[in-house]
Amino acid sequence: GPFLDEQACSSFIGRWNIPIKHCCTLGELALYFTATKISRLHIDIIKVQHYNRTQTALHDFFFTPSSPAIQNIQTALFYPGTGLLEGINIDEGRGTLKPFQQCGAPWINAKELQQLLQQKNLPGLSVTATSYTARAGQYANKTCYGVELHISNEKEFMAVQTGIVLLQCIQQLYPQHIAERLYTTNANPTGKGHLNKLLGINNAFQLLQTGQPVVTDIKEEWTGKINAFLLYSL
Repeated sequence: GPFLDEQACSSFIGRWNIPIKHCCTLGELALYFTATKISRLHIDIIKVQHYNRTQTALHDFFFTPSSPAIQNIQTALFYPGTGLLEGINIDEGRGTLKPFQQCGAPWINAKELQQLLQQKNLPGLSVTATSYTARAGQYANKTCYGVELHISNEKEFMAVQTGIVLLQCIQQLYPQHIAERLYTTNANPTGKGHLNKLLGINNAFQLLQTGQPVVTDIKEEWTGKINAFLLYSL
């Protein structure tokens, strides 16, 4: 979670009311959308043989890069959470060897941020202080100070919760520096409200500034909605 607010946040990034990390195959989502959104559609799904959705060990995957910035399974596992960094003025490591696994800005105290994140005891995560040269974006060719994230236990790691807590920690430490980022794309030419679209919550940056909680534990509600459309056992 959270679920996406269709009235306020529907976009090319996310259109319908599902969690950020839905844990479904494309076939399962297609069945769900056919039942809930596109009733006129007739669809047949060819199931994958020998697929086990509980097979999560990093070394079990042959990974095909899904974008220039997501070249390995570790980055893909981080992206649902650290992709939220695109909504604020923090470098997310694009162009470096560890995109979405490290982040920073010239005005961050790396050790300070590391210590605060460690105090949050996020499951399946270890954190180290780091510095690197940003290769693109708002801090291109500048030294950024921040943190490098490592998955210590992929079965316990909670990507979205980690990303939200990371944003909250940066806001807590550097309220005078943090700002909403205009992230211009073909789907959003003005770049405004990008964090809303990423998180699926309206006024997301204002919620971050005021320290209001974001509900991510929606497993029970989502399971109740999606369970009938799952093709592979949990």
